[in-house]
Amino acid sequence: MSFVDRRAYERIEYPTGVRPVLHWRDRTAEVLDCSERGVRLRLADGNWPTVSEELIGRVAFPTGVAVEVEGVVVRHREGELAVQFTMRWIPREVIQGEQRRRRLEAAAEVDPDTARP
Repeated sequence: MSFVDRRAYERIEYPTGVRPVLHWRDRTAEVLDCSERGVRLRLADGNWPTVSEELIGRVAFPTGVAVEVEGVVVRHREGELAVQFTMRWIPREVIQGEQRRRRLEAAAEVDPDTARP
């Protein structure tokens, strides 16, 4: 039996406390997960963009890296918003750096020898 993954890009999921943020207009939202071509967001208030609305902004990662993005809102469900990037997206190198950072953080959480006090 063969398995075909419908996602073309791997997603990085972020726990509370280490999440990037997306800034656009005068708004800020937590990034719950991201890939090269999209993000899933949580907004603090109920003033949500509508589905099919264009969103142009900047994703700021905890490492200090910031990336300009442009996309469209494709889903709004249960307090979360999904944005698919259309013109400007997160470069593969940034995603790979985030994957490495998350793996190191996860290893530090389970390995007391590498964990910070």
